[in-house]
Amino acid sequence: MNHRCSLVLTLTFTFFLVNTAFSQQGRNSNEDLALLHAREIYAASLADQAAIYSGVDYIGYPHPIKKGQQFFISGDVRRGEIRYDGMVYRNVPMWFDIAKQEVVVQYIDNYSRISLHPEKISDFTIEGHHFIRIAGESARQYDLGEGFYDQIYKGKSEILVKRAKDFLISTDTDGVWISFSGDKSDIYVRTGDKFHPVSSQKSVLDVLGKYQKEVLAHLKQNKIKFRKEREKAIVMMLAYFDQLNSER
Repeated sequence: MNHRCSLVLTLTFTFFLVNTAFSQQGRNSNEDLALLHAREIYAASLADQAAIYSGVDYIGYPHPIKKGQQFFISGDVRRGEIRYDGMVYRNVPMWFDIAKQEVVVQYIDNYSRISLHPEKISDFTIEGHHFIRIAGESARQYDLGEGFYDQIYKGKSEILVKRAKDFLISTDTDGVWISFSGDKSDIYVRTGDKFHPVSSQKSVLDVLGKYQKEVLAHLKQNKIKFRKEREKAIVMMLAYFDQLNSER
């Protein structure tokens, strides 16, 4: 039985027991009717929340981890927001496994972890980063691979970052181990109808086309070094580019 069915059955059975006990006391007063209504609303809200647990068990990795970890930013559970199967769920205990590209939520037992079905996720936010799912026609239109992208800027232009990690399985005298690499980030910039991969300052300027001198001057004025703060620099470049376009 999957987690969602188990939760719904538990809620249904609990609500049945409560209502049975309540019916034995009678429903003659306004207080009793108000209490019943409150219980009905509470049970309905819990049943709605059960939909976020419609996934598969998160199995992790087959060997102990020797170096690094698989999750975005931190291996500690974080509270986030997920748009899942058309519903928005807030304050969800979650992780984003960027090695497997799986969005993982903590079950109500505070122990089990569930990997959500990616095709049901429209977008999610964790640690202040807003990830959107690109798939199907959008992936073909923008010439991007399917998956989750960190939307670090959205104006008239847009910047997406593909977050990922590699891992290596190794063997020594103590056994078999998994080691994770540092985060990898592929950056894509859109100024029209297509995203372009960028990595250097020159590649960003080539995408912008016009206002290159103004954008470079803006970076220097704000003392932003591209090599040291690449994502921050690209966001500043695109935001200023959009500002110049709107003013002229």
